Amino acid sequence: MDQMKALAILIMAAMVWSCSQESPNADVQEAHLKTQQLSIKEQTPNLLYDQGIKGLYHGIFVAGYGQERGKLWINVSNDGTYGAEVIMVDGSVLDYALAPIQDGDIKSQFHFVSESQSSFTLDVSHPNKPAIINAELGGNLFFGVVAKKTTTLSPMSFTGTFEETGNPSYAGTWNFIADGTNPDPNGSGTNYEGLTEVIVTLNGNMYTDVGPFEDTTVGCLGEAIPTLATHATSTEGAITDQTTNFTPASQTTWNIEFTKNSAGSAIYYDSNCSGINVASGGTFTTTWQSETHIGIIQVDQ
Repeated sequence: MDQMKALAILIMAAMVWSCSQESPNADVQEAHLKTQQLSIKEQTPNLLYDQGIKGLYHGIFVAGYGQERGKLWINVSNDGTYGAEVIMVDGSVLDYALAPIQDGDIKSQFHFVSESQSSFTLDVSHPNKPAIINAELGGNLFFGVVAKKTTTLSPMSFTGTFEETGNPSYAGTWNFIADGTNPDPNGSGTNYEGLTEVIVTLNGNMYTDVGPFEDTTVGCLGEAIPTLATHATSTEGAITDQTTNFTPASQTTWNIEFTKNSAGSAIYYDSNCSGINVASGGTFTTTWQSETHIGIIQVDQ
């Protein structure tokens, strides 16, 4: 019995010693886990990856049919991990993991999958123009557009919708990206970013306008290059009198006469430079072959 007691004591001592040796590793693992759990949206770009394909990407994730839409953030080993997240306009969040690498996979493509029945591929074969391909959600066609986020570039995006007045079947998403390459273009000393892309989806197609965008003149606001700001289309960027040929057979004129006052309230400016609190929005007129569509654009806040 004495021998058995001695053996039991030795085993207990070995277990205590083993746990004491493992605790530092456990602390390291817990710290690493916390790092991995940091939202991609909240991460700071790694200076080492300002050039090349690794790092952070930001943009939009929108339906090819209908008006589902959200904003997209992608992490390509910015912190040593891979992942993506989409925040839909209704507040729901889609989390993505990098799919296992298969033999024959293209090294410049990263395939992300979500338990929410969604997936997409980030193609960085042209690092200066990353592309989202093969995007889907719940078996439905989606499109994505992203820009690289670096220590010197801070892309901004806004999602929105459009609908022809009196014809809800002619409707889709209407979205904006400022990729950060034209900061404060009007020299006002603000964090406004020059508009670089307008993305419209309709009936399974994506149409883009990459500018240059016309300077806009809005009464008392004067003339300014269209911009986006952190929380809304900016005062400078009351984007008016724009003409876009989304296809060679069409011409669209559009206006986003939305801005914010110093208190952060959404307003329109009338011809007397008086502000009226309204929801964000604008108008469009599209002539497509022999058809004309006139309707409303709504920008998400």
